[in-house]
Amino acid sequence: LEEKLEQIVSQAVLLESYPRCILRIKVQIVEDQGGVEAVAINSASAALLNAGVALRYFFGAASSVMSSSMNEDNASWAIDPMLHEEQQSEAARVTLVAASRGTGPSSQSTVLSVCSTGAFVQPELLDEGIQLCIQGATSVQMFIRQ
Repeated sequence: LEEKLEQIVSQAVLLESYPRCILRIKVQIVEDQGGVEAVAINSASAALLNAGVALRYFFGAASSVMSSSMNEDNASWAIDPMLHEEQQSEAARVTLVAASRGTGPSSQSTVLSVCSTGAFVQPELLDEGIQLCIQGATSVQMFIRQ
């Protein structure tokens, strides 16, 4: 997680604006109730925004899990899962999104990365999971900006 945060932050921050500075972000996980990777990414993003650090783009993340009951034909995505939902899921995903410059309903976000684990029982649902994560990350970004 530390390496992933370092990579995300170093790409998002305009490092050339801070030639002789050290940027230190400390994320301490006190309790894991699910979605800890997305929470850590969103915390780092909020901290950078609060500190007024110059960014190439504002980023956020959302986590989702795919689960099915006993019937594999009934798989579905759940966004922002609790820890027990993550543990019982067949597949999990964290989607990193860069916010668009616009603030209107027609503005688009850009998917920066998708990290998936597990077995996807219905591959046709992959795009649906990404779209849910984009919506979730965009909602988090709008909340942080307020």
